[in-house]
Amino acid sequence: MRRGNAGAASDSAPFPGTITYRSAAFERIWGIPLDQGKTLIREWLEDIHPDDRAQVEHALATVARGEVVQFEYRLIRPGGGALRWLRDTSSPILDETGGVRQIGGITEDWTQGDVRHVYIVSGRPADARQLGGIVRSLGLHARTFENATTFLDFAAVLTPGCVLVDLRHARKECLAVPRELKARSIALPTIVLDSPDADRDAVLAAMKAGADDYLILDDEAAFRSGLEAAL
Repeated sequence: MRRGNAGAASDSAPFPGTITYRSAAFERIWGIPLDQGKTLIREWLEDIHPDDRAQVEHALATVARGEVVQFEYRLIRPGGGALRWLRDTSSPILDETGGVRQIGGITEDWTQGDVRHVYIVSGRPADARQLGGIVRSLGLHARTFENATTFLDFAAVLTPGCVLVDLRHARKECLAVPRELKARSIALPTIVLDSPDADRDAVLAAMKAGADDYLILDDEAAFRSGLEAAL
């Protein structure tokens, strides 16, 4: 299951499970020789930032059930303790009966200094995925959060970037994001996204809550250009 920029991997049960292949890119990302990489999945998980470990376990369990999953997490390098941001695309490898025999995947290092981070807070998973795709198409690093509470739990330890807050389906809850960031003195600029039927009062409420910019999602092309300008 674990790799570098490419690889394939463990048996179908991620805990316990064994790592059967890594590409040569592993050494560049993990910072240790290929032959020093951990063999057991449960030991490999120990190198993941404690705050990200549960979501990685959940993602791997989902792949073991037969789904393709993309997820992001922080690696604490075993050689020196440096922090790396990784993006992982994992998929099931099926046997002749259709069961999951192995998990294969590609891991990308998103830690480069020129990567801009955009944190997406949306009340609907489908909307979050759509927004994530748009953000990544602009060459940005996107990380999605399922609700405002989850985002605020992580906000203090996030890499510098900005927050894209989708008000369309959870207005009251999501307006807490810029308000709480300001109250906690967390320097993450907030871009608010709203629907075309939003009125003047909605704009004022967002700005009073602490939003740095306000965008309307009427069509994807306009949103892309507006997001680029706001960033």
